Amino acid sequence: MVGLLKPILRRFGYHVYKSSDERIAAGLRFRGGPCSVNVTPQSELTARGVIEMIRDRGLRDLNILDLGCGSGAIGLLIFKELGGDGTVASVAFGDINIFNIRATEWAIRANGFGSLLGTRLRTYLTDALSGVPAQSQFDLIVSNPVHLDAEAGAGMDRSPVELGTYDPGWKFHRDFYAAADRYLSPRGEIWFLENGAYSKEPTLKPFPNANPRLGYVEHFPDRTDPACFWMISRLRRPEVRVAVPATDRAVAAAFGA
Repeated sequence: MVGLLKPILRRFGYHVYKSSDERIAAGLRFRGGPCSVNVTPQSELTARGVIEMIRDRGLRDLNILDLGCGSGAIGLLIFKELGGDGTVASVAFGDINIFNIRATEWAIRANGFGSLLGTRLRTYLTDALSGVPAQSQFDLIVSNPVHLDAEAGAGMDRSPVELGTYDPGWKFHRDFYAAADRYLSPRGEIWFLENGAYSKEPTLKPFPNANPRLGYVEHFPDRTDPACFWMISRLRRPEVRVAVPATDRAVAAAFGA
């Protein structure tokens, strides 16, 4: 299939590179292809950051979605580290690229987790959240998302892998944050590691803020690579109103409170 695609892609001006080599990250095997993303330094960086924050906060029994999963490196690295002690219950992987989904499923099987595929480990072919089952609830949605809009990416290489870094008009971010609240558990949060060389917090902040059911919490530089920054959002907590007895209100009014 990939062999048939190569001449077609070249005909339309795309560069096709050999990237089907296996790579090792934290003892796990990953394999990309001409139309899929292999494990990258930023995916390893994202996984390490998520693991550190989970441990710092003592979170347990987490259902996680790795969105824009590429070859599955972020979610699998997290699962390898935290899936055996009750910290992580399940990891789902979502991507718009069928070749990335196939690479993720290959990595799941190649690293000895094949028996968990379809139960604790699941894959979804999805544009943002549109292909994720509506009843899904995640405690964490993590990603090192696409980070180039059309203007910033003008003149760059048009290989299928590089095209996977484009977010024209920030459509992925807009669509994701518009629907994210429906896929979060009551304690659910969103942890995105953004590439600060191409995407800036003032540009991205309006997208979570546009959803009235989400609360944009903070952003901060990554501990290892300060050029990247984390954006944290969560479900808005419902306001708790305490009923004040009428007699108490009358007394307060009498004293001008």
